[in-house]
Amino acid sequence: MNASSRTSVSSGVMQEKNEQAQTYSLEKIITDWLKERQTLIVLLCAIHGLREIMPKETPIAVKIQAFCQVMMDYVSAGHFEVYGKMRDELRAHGSAPKDTFLDQIYPKIDITTDKALTFNDKYETVEKCGMHIDDLDQDLSIIAEHLSTRFDLEDKLIAQLHDIESIG
Repeated sequence: MNASSRTSVSSGVMQEKNEQAQTYSLEKIITDWLKERQTLIVLLCAIHGLREIMPKETPIAVKIQAFCQVMMDYVSAGHFEVYGKMRDELRAHGSAPKDTFLDQIYPKIDITTDKALTFNDKYETVEKCGMHIDDLDQDLSIIAEHLSTRFDLEDKLIAQLHDIESIG
C-alpha cells in the first residue's frame, strides 16, 4: 500500500469516527431531551390531578410554575438544539428533510410552541395563576392535547432518524 492509499484509508476511518461521534452526540441530546419530556408529563399529571407528586401543602401555583418552567425548557431545547441537529443528520444521510421536516412537521410543531407560550404567559407567576385559576382545568386539557400532538410529531422525526441509521 502506497502513502496515498494509506492517507485515503486513514481519512476514511477518521470521517467514520467523526460521524459515529456526531451520532452518539445526537443520541445523547435526544435521550436527555426525552427525559425532560418525561418530567414534563409527570408535572402535567400532578397539576391535572391524575397523580400527586408533591406534598399537599405545596400551593397549586408552585406546581404550575414548575410545569411552565420545564415546558419552556423542553420547547426551547427542541427549537434551539434538537430539531436543527435532527435536520442536519437527515440531510447528511440524503433524506429529504424539506418534504418531511420543514414542509410538514415543523410548522405543526410551531403551532404547539405557540400554545405552550400562551399557557406559560397566562400562568407563569403566582399572581397570574390566581387570576386565572378558574380557567386552569380547561387550559390544562388544551395544553395536554397540544403537547400530545407535539410528542407524536417529534416521535416521527426520531423514528425517521432511526430508519436512516439502520439503513446506513
